[in-house]
Amino acid sequence: MFDLAAIITSKTRLSVLTLFITNPSLELGVRETARKLSANPMLARHELILLQTAGLLKSRRVANSIQFSLDNSCEAVAPLNQLIHMQSVKTPAEENMAEGENTKSDENNDDE
Repeated sequence: MFDLAAIITSKTRLSVLTLFITNPSLELGVRETARKLSANPMLARHELILLQTAGLLKSRRVANSIQFSLDNSCEAVAPLNQLIHMQSVKTPAEENMAEGENTKSDENNDDE
């Protein structure tokens, strides 16, 4: 299975990208984005600006804040959307493996 985290090595960047791609009409400021992701605001700001510079996000000033949203006109949005949704859909074999791991951890917790 393809691992998107292998090419987007920043967990925060991947989380920001996933947040906006899975919610294409979402418009958030830095603090709201950081709060939704339980991330450091400075790190969230850095990743938002990087994604804006890359053309994946757009921004607009509202009063004294900057609001970020997905730039649907970017050619990379559709393929990234597919990749992100592939990550969130598990095959039956992966689900069975996850269930097996949960069972093992439950068994180990019983020993305590």
